[in-house]
Amino acid sequence: MEWRLEITCVLSGETSYSEIATFTTVLTYCDATSSSVEPITRVVFAGIDNISSPTSSAGYEDFTAYVAEVQAGGTYSFEAEGNTAGGFTNYFTVWVDWNNNGVFDTDEMYEIGSIQGSTGTDGQQAVNDILVPVDAVFGNTRMRVRKNYNSSSTDPCGTNVFGQVEDYTVTVDGLVGTEDFSATDFTYYPNPMGDVLYITGNKDIQSISAYNVLGQKVLHSKDFANGKVDVSSLPTGAFMF
Repeated sequence: MEWRLEITCVLSGETSYSEIATFTTVLTYCDATSSSVEPITRVVFAGIDNISSPTSSAGYEDFTAYVAEVQAGGTYSFEAEGNTAGGFTNYFTVWVDWNNNGVFDTDEMYEIGSIQGSTGTDGQQAVNDILVPVDAVFGNTRMRVRKNYNSSSTDPCGTNVFGQVEDYTVTVDGLVGTEDFSATDFTYYPNPMGDVLYITGNKDIQSISAYNVLGQKVLHSKDFANGKVDVSSLPTGAFMF
């Protein structure tokens, strides 16, 4: 879920608005693995170039420490390699949680293509482009890569028989919406946040409002002593400040 916190300030007698940061809370994703492992050996995407073992016995590998950096509306090449355990054909599928809701939706799925008879180290690749939606939620989100025998998997969850699953992090960047002042005018913490957000600044903050992705106001406050804002009413998700 995406939220935008709008800070209202008085500058030279005029009211201005600014989106100044992205805060996130932890999302829990479905489990996925392979019972008979045929490893993914290389993933190349938007600054990630991760080479992993062609003899791995792990059905799932967590590479979320690797971060791809993309821009909303941009197009990026995705390249994948893997060990097919003989002359078999393996397919790669990628999901990116662009709306940051903790679910890999059908419209967030990309079929990358296939390889055949690869050792995982011979340079054979499946390659396709990934288009970042213009309305992708800014900040960090999850990318899942699944390698599957004989067909391109359409299920990001659960157990398949021959293949492997890897997870990565994707950061979506966007423009900061401000004309009269910059994010450096404010300090905000903690990130990730809990029930309370602290905001201080060298401008006179008059009010704070939060909106959901439908443009509906879900929080408004003019009462925040010492820069302390109660955000406990907002559900788990990503928050745009």
